[in-house]
Amino acid sequence: MARAGVTSKGQVTIPAAVRRQLADQDVPFVDAFLTELARAGGEAVCSFDRDPDRLDVERVSPSAML
Repeated sequence: MARAGVTSKGQVTIPAAVRRQLADQDVPFVDAFLTELARAGGEAVCSFDRDPDRLDVERVSPSAML
């Protein structure tokens, strides 16, 4: 996917995020997408939002980054 202002590191990220969102209707798409990006890169999600805690990815609070 390549649009002005939007980049993706892999072709499987968006389909995986859609599958995750469909599997858990309470997870917003953006959280599912960020989770898949973090998983693909072996990274944590940096968010004040606790939705990523319900997914199998590490979440780091932005205040912990300061």
